[in-house]
Amino acid sequence: MLPSLRLYAACMTDSSTEAHRYPNPRYAWYVVVLLTLAYILSYLDRQVLSLLTELVKADLGLSDTQMGLLLGPFFALFYACMGIPLGWMADRYNRRTIIGVGVALWCAATAAAGLAKNFGQLAVTRFAVGIGEAALGPSALSLITDYFAPGKRGRAIAFYTGAVSIGSGIAYLLGGQIIQWATRQPELIWPIIGEVKPWQVVFLVVGLPGLVISALMFTVREPERTGTAVTSEMGSKRVGFVTAFRYLLRRIKSFGGIFGCMSVITVLAYTHFWLPPYFQRTWGWDVPTFALYNGIGLLIVGPISVNFGGWLSDWLRNRGKEDGPVIVLLIGMFIMVPTGIAFPLMPSAISSFAVYLFTIVGAAMATAAAPAAIVTIAPGQIRSQTIALFYLTISLIGAGLGPPAVAFFTDTIFGDEKAIRYSMSLVPVIFGTLGLVPAWFVRRAFREQVAERAAVEQAQATGAV
Repeated sequence: MLPSLRLYAACMTDSSTEAHRYPNPRYAWYVVVLLTLAYILSYLDRQVLSLLTELVKADLGLSDTQMGLLLGPFFALFYACMGIPLGWMADRYNRRTIIGVGVALWCAATAAAGLAKNFGQLAVTRFAVGIGEAALGPSALSLITDYFAPGKRGRAIAFYTGAVSIGSGIAYLLGGQIIQWATRQPELIWPIIGEVKPWQVVFLVVGLPGLVISALMFTVREPERTGTAVTSEMGSKRVGFVTAFRYLLRRIKSFGGIFGCMSVITVLAYTHFWLPPYFQRTWGWDVPTFALYNGIGLLIVGPISVNFGGWLSDWLRNRGKEDGPVIVLLIGMFIMVPTGIAFPLMPSAISSFAVYLFTIVGAAMATAAAPAAIVTIAPGQIRSQTIALFYLTISLIGAGLGPPAVAFFTDTIFGDEKAIRYSMSLVPVIFGTLGLVPAWFVRRAFREQVAERAAVEQAQATGAV
């Protein structure tokens, strides 16, 4: 047998022979529900600023470019970069503790945003939200992987990733109602804080309750880690990021292809932070109206699509297509790109919103499939670091390019706030085309990686390794 296959055999030990090590399914789903609640909270806290864009701009005297920085890079830079050291910690230490502390940090930072008096203070709170939320993804997906056998993992991951649309939907519904209530009040005076604006009330209300979720995380039991082995390629069970990165770099076609496709999805998804201004400037919808429509749409379309994506991924895998998650990822991308181009150019508000919902279908399916694909081929001792690198990549590319690109095209290229519809259409035209590059080879590369694993497992079963 080839030496590379022996190395791969040592890494990929997460097989059916370890099924007895997975915890009780009922308890496993309790953990998934709790992690999903934390993920919903994270999207509620990061998304709410987009709903408040026009109010914050007016009160603090900010430009579209400054808001683009707050919506994208100022959050994404810390969210992405802190994921690496936190992923390294998650491969070594108690993952529930890492998540619990992270939830407490980002919730406190969200509430603190309600006290901001200028651009700099608001930027600092976005930095802190990014750091806190970076603790969740690597540890949560690693925990789910250790709680479920491979054939059941896709649905659990899909349920967890469904929090993206649920959290966004709740952010719009809750935020819209709070704004509508707050703007009707003659004056808002809170104890100690003093006078507060409507947008400040929203931050305070959505931030503080999350501390309850932080406390509940400490009820989670740390499961036995699966798919972990000492290898000559990695040196030990506790692998540093440099070694992990080299391992992934040698398999750039499979891992890089997944990262690249999901980056395209993320760029397009992050342009949705501009949806409230788009519908307000183009179609005259006020914030509460758009928040109601979008909140309901996200809560209906998102969970159905993401859970369908997880089900389809498992269905394909259980019928012999090991690349099922990648197939679902590509389907999601090819739904989202054309509808992302089309919806800002539709002739009416309702038709625009209807086509926009199809972008949610594509994004939700891809969001369910990409993490499932990664944990399928990532060795256990670098699983959290691989997930952290995944989130670093898609966050820096997605949030770093999506919101600022819309702002740049609107402010600089078109020079008119009402031209935001053309800016939002132009972003998927540019980045959707670039997405064809990884899509061209990712499925084949993933199949090759899985075929290597199958050959190794067969050799293990016969005692050849």
